[in-house]
Amino acid sequence: MHKRIRRQKESNWKWYGVKLLFESIHSVELIPEQINDNFSSAQKLYEERIILLKDKSVEKAYIRGENTGKHSEYSYSMAMVNRLTGNLF
Repeated sequence: MHKRIRRQKESNWKWYGVKLLFESIHSVELIPEQINDNFSSAQKLYEERIILLKDKSVEKAYIRGENTGKHSEYSYSMAMVNRLTGNLF
C-alpha cells in the first residue's frame, strides 16, 4: 500500500540536472626528487559533475543536489602532494 502511494506522488515529479563543481585544494610539501618542470603549486584543478534528480520542484532538486555535493567532498594523499581535498565550489 505504501509503495503505491509513493509511486503516485512521484509520478508528478520531474527530472532535473544539477551541476556540481569541486575545486581542489593542495596541501603541498614539495619533495624535490619527485617533481618536474611542469609542476606548480599554484595550479587549480576543478571537477565538474552533473547529476540527475527526480523531485517535486527545481528548488527541492537544487537543495538535494547541494547536499549530495557536500557529502561527496573528498580528501586523499598523493605522491607529490601531501593531501588533495576536493570541496564543493
